[in-house]
Amino acid sequence: MNERNHFTKDDIDTFLTKQPLWTKFVLQPLFKPLILFFVNQAPWVHPNFITIISLLFSFLEIYFFSFIPGYMGLLFGAIFFEIAYFLDCIDGPIARMLNKNSKFGTALDISADSLRLGGGTLALVLKALSYSTNPTSGKEILFWGIILITCHMASMWIGYKQLFDSLDPKLDSKPCAKINRTQTILILKPIFWLINFFSKLSKNDRNYWLFPTSVELETVVYFILPLLNRPKIAIIVGGIWSLVNLVCTVVGYVYTTN
Repeated sequence: MNERNHFTKDDIDTFLTKQPLWTKFVLQPLFKPLILFFVNQAPWVHPNFITIISLLFSFLEIYFFSFIPGYMGLLFGAIFFEIAYFLDCIDGPIARMLNKNSKFGTALDISADSLRLGGGTLALVLKALSYSTNPTSGKEILFWGIILITCHMASMWIGYKQLFDSLDPKLDSKPCAKINRTQTILILKPIFWLINFFSKLSKNDRNYWLFPTSVELETVVYFILPLLNRPKIAIIVGGIWSLVNLVCTVVGYVYTTN
Protein backbone atom coordinates (compact mmCIF):
# COMPACT_ATOMS: atom_id res chain seq x y z
CA MET A 1 0.00 0.00 0.00
CA ASN A 2 1.21 3.50 -0.72
CA GLU A 3 -0.16 5.32 2.31
CA ARG A 4 -2.56 4.74 5.10
CA ASN A 5 -6.02 3.67 3.93
CA HIS A 6 -4.99 3.90 0.30
CA PHE A 7 -4.54 0.68 -1.64
CA THR A 8 -3.83 -0.18 -5.26
CA LYS A 9 -4.82 -3.22 -7.35
CA ASP A 10 -1.37 -4.68 -6.76
CA ASP A 11 -1.91 -4.44 -3.00
CA ILE A 12 -5.02 -6.60 -3.24
CA ASP A 13 -3.01 -9.64 -4.39
CA THR A 14 -1.18 -9.63 -1.08
CA PHE A 15 -4.45 -10.18 0.78
CA LEU A 16 -5.99 -12.76 -1.55
CA THR A 17 -5.82 -16.47 -0.85
CA LYS A 18 -4.91 -18.80 -3.70
CA GLN A 19 -7.70 -18.46 -6.24
CA PRO A 20 -9.73 -21.13 -8.06
CA LEU A 21 -9.61 -20.88 -11.85
CA TRP A 22 -13.17 -19.52 -12.15
CA THR A 23 -12.55 -16.90 -9.50
CA LYS A 24 -9.15 -15.86 -10.82
CA PHE A 25 -9.96 -15.47 -14.50
CA VAL A 26 -13.68 -14.62 -14.52
CA LEU A 27 -14.64 -12.94 -11.25
CA GLN A 28 -11.41 -11.34 -10.05
CA PRO A 29 -11.28 -8.68 -12.81
CA LEU A 30 -14.78 -7.68 -11.68
CA PHE A 31 -14.37 -7.71 -7.92
CA LYS A 32 -10.93 -6.07 -7.63
CA PRO A 33 -12.30 -2.58 -8.43
CA LEU A 34 -15.10 -3.20 -5.93
CA ILE A 35 -12.61 -4.14 -3.22
CA LEU A 36 -10.64 -0.97 -3.95
CA PHE A 37 -13.81 1.09 -3.64
CA PHE A 38 -14.66 -0.33 -0.23
CA VAL A 39 -11.16 -0.09 1.27
CA ASN A 40 -10.34 3.36 -0.15
CA GLN A 41 -13.66 5.17 -0.53
CA ALA A 42 -15.95 3.41 1.94
CA PRO A 43 -13.84 1.83 4.70
CA TRP A 44 -16.72 2.48 7.09
CA VAL A 45 -18.65 -0.39 5.45
CA HIS A 46 -17.86 -3.37 7.65
CA PRO A 47 -17.03 -6.61 5.77
CA ASN A 48 -19.58 -8.41 7.96
CA PHE A 49 -22.25 -6.23 6.35
CA ILE A 50 -21.13 -7.50 2.94
CA THR A 51 -21.38 -11.07 4.26
CA ILE A 52 -24.92 -10.36 5.44
CA ILE A 53 -25.84 -9.06 1.98
CA SER A 54 -24.36 -12.26 0.53
CA LEU A 55 -26.53 -14.19 2.97
CA LEU A 56 -29.63 -12.36 1.74
CA PHE A 57 -28.82 -13.26 -1.86
CA SER A 58 -28.46 -16.88 -0.74
CA PHE A 59 -32.01 -16.70 0.63
CA LEU A 60 -33.15 -15.32 -2.72
CA GLU A 61 -31.33 -18.14 -4.51
CA ILE A 62 -33.14 -20.72 -2.38
CA TYR A 63 -36.50 -19.00 -2.81
CA PHE A 64 -36.28 -18.85 -6.60
CA PHE A 65 -34.96 -22.39 -7.00
CA SER A 66 -37.69 -23.70 -4.69
CA PHE A 67 -40.82 -21.68 -5.37
CA ILE A 68 -40.64 -19.91 -8.72
CA PRO A 69 -41.84 -22.36 -11.39
CA GLY A 70 -40.14 -23.11 -14.68
CA TYR A 71 -37.02 -21.60 -16.16
CA MET A 72 -37.44 -18.23 -14.44
CA GLY A 73 -36.80 -19.91 -11.11
CA LEU A 74 -33.64 -21.52 -12.45
CA LEU A 75 -32.45 -18.34 -14.15
CA PHE A 76 -32.75 -16.04 -11.15
CA GLY A 77 -31.74 -18.74 -8.68
CA ALA A 78 -28.50 -19.21 -10.60
CA ILE A 79 -27.90 -15.46 -10.84
CA PHE A 80 -28.51 -14.93 -7.12
CA PHE A 81 -26.21 -17.86 -6.31
CA GLU A 82 -23.39 -16.27 -8.29
CA ILE A 83 -23.97 -12.83 -6.75
CA ALA A 84 -23.82 -14.40 -3.29
CA TYR A 85 -20.54 -16.11 -4.17
CA PHE A 86 -19.19 -12.92 -5.75
CA LEU A 87 -19.78 -11.04 -2.49
CA ASP A 88 -18.24 -13.94 -0.58
CA CYS A 89 -15.07 -13.38 -2.62
CA ILE A 90 -14.64 -9.80 -1.44
CA ASP A 91 -15.58 -9.78 2.25
CA GLY A 92 -12.47 -11.72 3.33
CA PRO A 93 -9.89 -9.58 1.50
CA ILE A 94 -11.60 -6.40 2.72
CA ALA A 95 -11.53 -7.68 6.31
CA ARG A 96 -7.82 -8.49 6.05
CA MET A 97 -6.91 -5.22 4.33
CA LEU A 98 -8.73 -3.14 6.94
CA ASN A 99 -7.67 -5.40 9.82
CA LYS A 100 -11.29 -6.19 10.68
CA ASN A 101 -11.02 -9.97 11.02
CA SER A 102 -13.03 -11.47 13.86
CA LYS A 103 -14.32 -14.82 15.09
CA PHE A 104 -17.86 -13.58 14.54
CA GLY A 105 -17.01 -12.65 10.96
CA THR A 106 -15.56 -16.11 10.35
CA ALA A 107 -18.63 -17.78 11.82
CA LEU A 108 -20.89 -15.54 9.74
CA ASP A 109 -18.94 -16.36 6.59
CA ILE A 110 -19.18 -20.10 7.27
CA SER A 111 -22.92 -19.75 7.88
CA ALA A 112 -23.34 -17.90 4.58
CA ASP A 113 -21.40 -20.57 2.70
CA SER A 114 -23.40 -23.35 4.34
CA LEU A 115 -26.71 -21.71 3.48
CA ARG A 116 -25.71 -20.93 -0.10
CA LEU A 117 -24.55 -24.48 -0.77
CA GLY A 118 -26.65 -26.63 1.56
CA GLY A 119 -29.87 -24.70 1.14
CA GLY A 120 -29.16 -24.19 -2.55
CA THR A 121 -28.75 -27.94 -3.05
CA LEU A 122 -32.06 -28.76 -1.39
CA ALA A 123 -33.77 -26.05 -3.42
CA LEU A 124 -32.22 -27.25 -6.67
CA VAL A 125 -33.33 -30.82 -5.91
CA LEU A 126 -36.89 -29.54 -5.47
CA LYS A 127 -36.63 -27.72 -8.78
CA ALA A 128 -35.30 -30.83 -10.54
CA LEU A 129 -38.14 -32.88 -9.03
CA SER A 130 -40.65 -30.38 -10.42
CA TYR A 131 -39.19 -31.12 -13.86
CA SER A 132 -39.42 -34.88 -13.30
CA THR A 133 -42.00 -36.73 -15.40
CA ASN A 134 -41.85 -40.21 -13.83
CA PRO A 135 -41.11 -41.89 -10.46
CA THR A 136 -37.84 -43.43 -11.68
CA SER A 137 -36.46 -40.03 -12.62
CA GLY A 138 -37.55 -38.63 -9.26
CA LYS A 139 -35.77 -41.41 -7.35
CA GLU A 140 -32.63 -40.80 -9.38
CA ILE A 141 -32.72 -37.09 -8.53
CA LEU A 142 -33.21 -37.82 -4.82
CA PHE A 143 -30.38 -40.37 -4.82
CA TRP A 144 -27.83 -38.04 -6.38
CA GLY A 145 -29.18 -35.06 -4.44
CA ILE A 146 -28.49 -36.81 -1.13
CA ILE A 147 -24.98 -37.70 -2.30
CA LEU A 148 -24.37 -34.13 -3.47
CA ILE A 149 -25.40 -32.39 -0.27
CA THR A 150 -23.72 -34.97 1.99
CA CYS A 151 -20.40 -35.18 0.16
CA HIS A 152 -20.05 -31.52 -0.76
CA MET A 153 -20.89 -30.22 2.70
CA ALA A 154 -18.55 -32.78 4.26
CA SER A 155 -15.72 -31.67 1.96
CA MET A 156 -16.39 -28.05 2.84
CA TRP A 157 -16.28 -28.70 6.57
CA ILE A 158 -13.09 -30.76 6.27
CA GLY A 159 -11.61 -27.75 4.48
CA TYR A 160 -12.65 -25.52 7.37
CA LYS A 161 -11.09 -27.95 9.84
CA GLN A 162 -7.82 -27.81 7.91
CA LEU A 163 -7.98 -24.02 8.07
CA PHE A 164 -8.66 -23.97 11.81
CA ASP A 165 -5.92 -26.54 12.44
CA SER A 166 -3.42 -24.40 10.53
CA LEU A 167 -4.33 -21.39 12.68
CA ASP A 168 -4.10 -23.27 16.00
CA PRO A 169 -0.52 -23.22 17.37
CA LYS A 170 -1.46 -25.80 20.01
CA LEU A 171 -1.76 -28.47 17.32
CA ASP A 172 1.91 -28.14 16.37
CA SER A 173 2.96 -30.18 19.39
CA LYS A 174 0.29 -32.87 19.04
CA PRO A 175 1.18 -36.14 17.29
CA CYS A 176 -0.99 -36.83 14.26
CA ALA A 177 -1.49 -39.96 12.20
CA LYS A 178 0.20 -40.26 8.84
CA ILE A 179 -0.81 -42.90 6.33
CA ASN A 180 1.77 -45.53 5.45
CA ARG A 181 1.31 -45.82 1.70
CA THR A 182 2.60 -49.41 1.62
CA GLN A 183 -0.24 -50.47 3.92
CA THR A 184 -3.07 -48.90 1.95
CA ILE A 185 -5.43 -50.94 -0.15
CA LEU A 186 -4.79 -51.01 -3.86
CA ILE A 187 -7.81 -48.90 -4.81
CA LEU A 188 -6.44 -45.89 -2.93
CA LYS A 189 -3.03 -45.87 -4.61
CA PRO A 190 -4.24 -43.94 -7.68
CA ILE A 191 -5.71 -41.34 -5.31
CA PHE A 192 -2.35 -40.97 -3.55
CA TRP A 193 -0.68 -40.55 -6.93
CA LEU A 194 -3.16 -37.83 -7.84
CA ILE A 195 -2.65 -36.12 -4.48
CA ASN A 196 1.11 -36.13 -4.98
CA PHE A 197 0.67 -34.84 -8.51
CA PHE A 198 -1.73 -32.05 -7.53
CA SER A 199 0.39 -31.19 -4.47
CA LYS A 200 3.33 -30.50 -6.76
CA LEU A 201 1.14 -28.39 -9.01
CA SER A 202 -0.24 -26.46 -6.04
CA LYS A 203 3.27 -25.46 -4.96
CA ASN A 204 3.75 -23.30 -8.03
CA ASP A 205 4.43 -19.59 -7.69
CA ARG A 206 1.12 -18.63 -9.28
CA ASN A 207 -1.65 -17.20 -7.10
CA TYR A 208 -4.24 -19.58 -8.55
CA TRP A 209 -4.79 -23.33 -8.69
CA LEU A 210 -3.84 -25.19 -11.87
CA PHE A 211 -6.73 -27.66 -11.58
CA PRO A 212 -10.47 -27.46 -10.84
CA THR A 213 -11.55 -27.08 -7.21
CA SER A 214 -14.89 -27.25 -5.42
CA VAL A 215 -15.60 -23.74 -6.71
CA GLU A 216 -15.68 -25.06 -10.27
CA LEU A 217 -18.04 -27.80 -9.10
CA GLU A 218 -20.34 -25.19 -7.59
CA THR A 219 -20.13 -22.99 -10.68
CA VAL A 220 -21.17 -25.84 -12.97
CA VAL A 221 -23.89 -27.25 -10.69
CA TYR A 222 -25.52 -24.12 -9.28
CA PHE A 223 -24.85 -21.60 -12.04
CA ILE A 224 -24.04 -22.90 -15.53
CA LEU A 225 -26.34 -25.94 -15.75
CA PRO A 226 -29.34 -24.10 -14.22
CA LEU A 227 -28.79 -21.32 -16.78
CA LEU A 228 -28.92 -24.04 -19.44
CA ASN A 229 -32.23 -25.29 -17.98
CA ARG A 230 -30.73 -28.63 -16.92
CA PRO A 231 -31.52 -29.08 -13.20
CA LYS A 232 -31.52 -32.89 -13.25
CA ILE A 233 -28.15 -33.04 -15.01
CA ALA A 234 -26.86 -30.50 -12.47
CA ILE A 235 -27.81 -32.79 -9.58
CA ILE A 236 -26.31 -35.90 -11.19
CA VAL A 237 -23.08 -34.16 -12.21
CA GLY A 238 -22.84 -32.58 -8.75
CA GLY A 239 -23.40 -35.92 -7.02
CA ILE A 240 -20.69 -37.73 -8.96
CA TRP A 241 -18.23 -34.82 -8.79
CA SER A 242 -18.78 -34.24 -5.06
CA LEU A 243 -18.31 -37.94 -4.28
CA VAL A 244 -14.94 -38.01 -6.03
CA ASN A 245 -14.04 -34.70 -4.40
CA LEU A 246 -14.87 -36.02 -0.91
CA VAL A 247 -12.77 -39.16 -1.33
CA CYS A 248 -9.79 -37.09 -2.46
CA THR A 249 -10.37 -34.55 0.31
CA VAL A 250 -10.51 -37.17 3.08
CA VAL A 251 -7.51 -39.14 1.84
CA GLY A 252 -5.59 -35.95 1.17
CA TYR A 253 -6.38 -34.59 4.63
CA VAL A 254 -5.10 -37.70 6.40
CA TYR A 255 -2.18 -38.13 4.02
CA THR A 256 -0.92 -34.57 4.41
CA THR A 257 -1.37 -34.49 8.20
CA ASN A 258 2.01 -34.48 9.89
